[in-house]
Amino acid sequence: MNFGQSFKLALNSLRTSKMRAFLTMLGIIIGVGAVIVILSLGNGMTNMMNEQFETLGSNLIQVMVWPRGEGGTRDVDADDLYELVDQYPQYLSGVSPYVSASAKVRSGTDTFDRTSVYGVSESFFKSDTQKTMQGETLEEGRFLRYIDVDRRQNVCVIGSYLEQEAFRGDALGKSLSISGVPYTVVGILEQSADNTEGSGDDKVYIPYENAQRLLGGAAYQDMYLMTEDGRQWVSITVDKVTDGKTAIDMDAFLTEGIAQATAAYESIDGMEDVTSAAQTTSFLGSEYSSILTTAVYNGFPARSLQVCIPVEQYICVVTFTSYVEDHTDEMMGFFSAIQK
Repeated sequence: MNFGQSFKLALNSLRTSKMRAFLTMLGIIIGVGAVIVILSLGNGMTNMMNEQFETLGSNLIQVMVWPRGEGGTRDVDADDLYELVDQYPQYLSGVSPYVSASAKVRSGTDTFDRTSVYGVSESFFKSDTQKTMQGETLEEGRFLRYIDVDRRQNVCVIGSYLEQEAFRGDALGKSLSISGVPYTVVGILEQSADNTEGSGDDKVYIPYENAQRLLGGAAYQDMYLMTEDGRQWVSITVDKVTDGKTAIDMDAFLTEGIAQATAAYESIDGMEDVTSAAQTTSFLGSEYSSILTTAVYNGFPARSLQVCIPVEQYICVVTFTSYVEDHTDEMMGFFSAIQK
């Protein structure tokens, strides 16, 4: 039977069985339409969750070197990480120190005791997205520039709470004082929290060396590295766990770490099915004790792997966190590339 005969046979079948043909077509249309709707909803939900994770700074590597015990040291500074970005541009696109502390902020006769002051570099803001490394959007004015940071100029970017409460919505070009030092407002961030005292909207960004000089011993410095792509977050902490004379009790450290990880995840709204357990992980060519925490966040998988590396009386904890998709191997590959 050739094509012409098959076509005529199909037409005759449609004429003699119109209702059956209609129902068959209707079933196909409904089925295809349902698949399209399901795929669209799934893609829309995925995109929405991706956007939410991006606002959390999901393409950051946050380097935090600080002790929970006594006698800790800080061996990483901004120059080290600037050199790292220059050396591995295929992995990293920027770095910014992050100096954090609370300081007394004044505007006229008004005092703001709970305002958070952060010292950052110009790289903390991405001009292509108009967002900070933590996902905050610039609403008016500009962010800190290289010349501001290099010359330690007294300029600042403020949150929406200060704009409303200190300047009644007209802050650009006005001045406020931070621990008695006057700063000119050059930018205003869009509201990202509940716009109340002490919230995420009650903040000030200034050049990081200004913050170091201004806050002195009260300052805590971290570093943010901006990765080229991916939803990945790595934090590094260094804990002094012994006096150097006694052996490290890794079992006790893991037990405490499991409890802390579980509590941290369970404290997040929308986080469900949290489980944490100790395991052994291969990292940088060696086997280390680690803690794997898994959960479901608003219907999407969340995963955190804490690799515990003993170094003399310290334990360096490298934490790999991924949302939606597991990027742990990719992030470990970044460290392997640096090691090489």
